Amino acid sequence: MNLVTLSLTRLCKVFVFSPVLILLLLYSCKSQKSSDSIPSAISKQISVFSNESTCKDAKVNEFKFQAQLVYVFEEGTCRYDKEINVYDRNGKLIGSLGGFAGNTIINGDDFNSAVLQRTVWQKQ
Repeated sequence: MNLVTLSLTRLCKVFVFSPVLILLLLYSCKSQKSSDSIPSAISKQISVFSNESTCKDAKVNEFKFQAQLVYVFEEGTCRYDKEINVYDRNGKLIGSLGGFAGNTIINGDDFNSAVLQRTVWQKQ
């Protein structure tokens, strides 16, 4: 093989593999974005909650609890005796925390074992 043929071979490899690499990068960005998305049922509830919450520090946190992601709608510190609702990804209420009795049990487990994943919404 001469030098020109070798250079053309390398150039062809670059042009063949470059689109493949670009597609992989685009796919990985899309995959990351979809894993960060909020379930539509929760988005709808956040929309209602954002209009109804009266505290300036109201927020919605995502937790890992009982091997699933759950969403905790915290009214904020201006409503200290209000129960905090916990929903599954389908928007189904699975329990309430706090309130006058100070409940910490959801589905028979102590919610203190839940692991905070992120804050998905916070009142501005």
